[in-house]
Amino acid sequence: MRYYDKKLNILCFDAKDLTDLFETPNKKQIWEELIKRGYSLKKLPSTKAEMVEIISSINIIHDKEDVEIFLALYAFLKFYPSDSKICYLLKTNVDPTTINTLELFKKSLKEYDITDFIFMTKEGLIAHQLKGYYGHISLDELFDYIKNVLLKKYANDIGVTNLLFFLNGGGVVSNDLFRKLHERLKTLSIKGTGDILISYNEEGKVDVINTVYPSLRTSRIPHKNFTEEGSMAG
Repeated sequence: MRYYDKKLNILCFDAKDLTDLFETPNKKQIWEELIKRGYSLKKLPSTKAEMVEIISSINIIHDKEDVEIFLALYAFLKFYPSDSKICYLLKTNVDPTTINTLELFKKSLKEYDITDFIFMTKEGLIAHQLKGYYGHISLDELFDYIKNVLLKKYANDIGVTNLLFFLNGGGVVSNDLFRKLHERLKTLSIKGTGDILISYNEEGKVDVINTVYPSLRTSRIPHKNFTEEGSMAG
């Protein structure tokens, strides 16, 4: 189910509706891969492992917007209540009722905005901007990266938007890394009411989001691979 807020010009989806919109273009690729491997409507993969292998061979990420939708839907939504919606700011003069494909949806998104996506919960709207960190994971390097982003991109004012950094670099996440990072961030003159969050996967077993500013807290959820969720397999 969709919801459009005309005043804010945001289009919101429940998880199923956004999943359908995102996965529809890829189902054609999946069927092509099935046919290439000798499957048909009468002879489908008999095990989940076979379906996982086939889905894993399909490239579903093509651009920045795909990354943002994928992560919001499959990586971060699970940290919020199950009835939460995922919302996106639209360009002006876009009729939300005409958005019926993924490509049209991506073309309708507002560009160059601090917000990549918004979670709508019963408590209100929670805006996020994603930032990938691909460097070495150490206290000094991670702090310097965040400090530079805050200064150069936002002039140290993040407003009401949460900055969500997802770790993709090498290195070991030490036990006290986030506590020390929190202490360093408190020394900066950061304006706004948004949080600074760090997301990472712990040994392929647990998905973690740590708040490192202005408070220090952690949320941990058992990890499931995207291909094991069964979304496109169904």
